[in-house]
This record gives sequence, structure tokens and C-alpha cells, in this order.
Amino acid sequence: MGHRVLRHSGGTPGFSSVIYRFVDDQLTVIILTNHSDMIVDQLAIDIAGMYVPALARPQARSDPAPQTSLSLKRVTAGLLNGKYDPALFTPAMRIFLSTATGKGLWQWFASHGELNSFTFSDREETGNGCVLRYRVVLGENPYWFSVKLAEDDRIAQIRWW
Repeated sequence: MGHRVLRHSGGTPGFSSVIYRFVDDQLTVIILTNHSDMIVDQLAIDIAGMYVPALARPQARSDPAPQTSLSLKRVTAGLLNGKYDPALFTPAMRIFLSTATGKGLWQWFASHGELNSFTFSDREETGNGCVLRYRVVLGENPYWFSVKLAEDDRIAQIRWW
């Protein structure tokens, strides 16, 4: 990845929108829809990748740590079902998951369908852990999922994009 991006998404009943501004690449993608239950972030990233190939989402590749990926798939399935082991998360992430927003976010994702696929895509080392990226299919809906692992391998951040 390594490209700075400013983004915002939102909507109201019946509408969704997103703006992605790739600062260093001098590219802005704006999507306005009359579809309220769709995450349009994926579309914005796909459009950006058409214009700047370096922004395209990574393709699936050989998983260097299949046991970690299997564990993360189980954690994801648990979150989608409202059940997870708090010890697997950093303190900040545990707090977020206990909030109405954290619970509601996973309920909303679960409404998109059963977890059908969890495919490794990319790994990026950071100064204090790593970020792992996956292509995740819920029902028939493809999404991209990133998880940041802290140095102690606890989940510090989860992001859908």
C-alpha cells in the first residue's frame, strides 16, 4: 500500500456516498449512490486502481502464515456471530468491540451473508507489528479486510475496505 489517502463515507436512508482522495497520486474518486445498504469503498478503490495501477488491491498470493490466517478467519466468524475471546484483542480494541458502535458494525456485516471465503492477499510489516489483508466473501458479497496485529500478536485494529 504506502499511499496516503483521505477518505470519508456516509449516507442517509436510501443513499450511500464515499470520497477517496489519494493525496500523493493526485487522484480523487467520489461515488454517490441511491443504494443505502452497500459499502461503496471497494468500488472507489477499484476505480482508483484503474487510473493508478499502484493503487489496485493486491491479488491473492501464497500465505506465509496459514495458521495465523485460519485463526483470524475463526475470530472473524466469531465476531460475525457476536462471540469472541476478548483476550485475542488489545485493550483499545476490546473497548471498541464492547460499544454499541462496535457491536452494531459486526451485526451489520453479518447481515450481508455467511462467511464463505477468507483469502490471504498481502502482509505489511509495521514498526510495531504487521498488517494482514484478506479478500472476504460474505454471502455473495466480496469485501477487503485488514487486521493489524500488535507485536504480541493480539488484534489491534480491524478495517473493512
